[in-house]
Amino acid sequence: MTDIHASRIQIISELAAGEVNLQDAASSLGLSIRQVERLRSSFNRRGAPGLAHGNSERKAKNAFQKEVCNHIVELATGKYSGFNHTYLTEMLNEVEGIAISRSSVRNILLAANHPSEYPRRCRVQRRHKRQRKSQEGVLLQIDGSTHRWCGANLGKATLISAIDDATNRLWCVAREGEDLEGYMLLLKQIILTHGIPRMLYTDRSALAAGQSQRFKMVESTQLGPSQLQRAMRELGSSIILANSPQPKDVSNVSMQHSRTAW
Repeated sequence: MTDIHASRIQIISELAAGEVNLQDAASSLGLSIRQVERLRSSFNRRGAPGLAHGNSERKAKNAFQKEVCNHIVELATGKYSGFNHTYLTEMLNEVEGIAISRSSVRNILLAANHPSEYPRRCRVQRRHKRQRKSQEGVLLQIDGSTHRWCGANLGKATLISAIDDATNRLWCVAREGEDLEGYMLLLKQIILTHGIPRMLYTDRSALAAGQSQRFKMVESTQLGPSQLQRAMRELGSSIILANSPQPKDVSNVSMQHSRTAW
């Protein structure tokens, strides 16, 4: 007998004896007045057993026989020892001829204190989106993109663009290809109109990183910096070389900034 069943018997017996009224009994049991009246009528006819749920001692029609459950546990601990629940379910259906779902196999084995050999592991997030800079002019993302910008009938061109990390302000120049002169023209346009940015953020292209840095993750090389790096150093700025495209994804961060660092 559960605590809920025992409490129901006590309150309904007090109701039948007239010690509490119908509304108080319904409030104590958390039931409607109609349900309490039904329980009182059943109690008067059958006593305490009349308050039990009709399905409390019935076995579900789709429940597996105890012998089948024991056989599944025996297979899981013997012939198919080391199999996880999914693979074990496949073997039971295809080899043993036992039509059963994975959830039923799992419930049977857990009831027998036999969890899966290989529980599901949580996927680890490998990267975290960085926060955008809070001031305009601190960081510019710069890159070149080759595409048929002028239509499908014309040839491809390269759009060299820079975007401010804090405000999304955009500058761009169109070139026949991605070249150093295009980067220099773009930077000249930015510097003359807004000032010198503190940092540039770009990928490891040969123009930005130099041939020796393109496929390396170190900053010091015997061949020295690229021409773009040298130019930025003379201006008192620096270049950050991204190791992958993912760090440049800043689309979900707020863009409401007002201060400037030009």
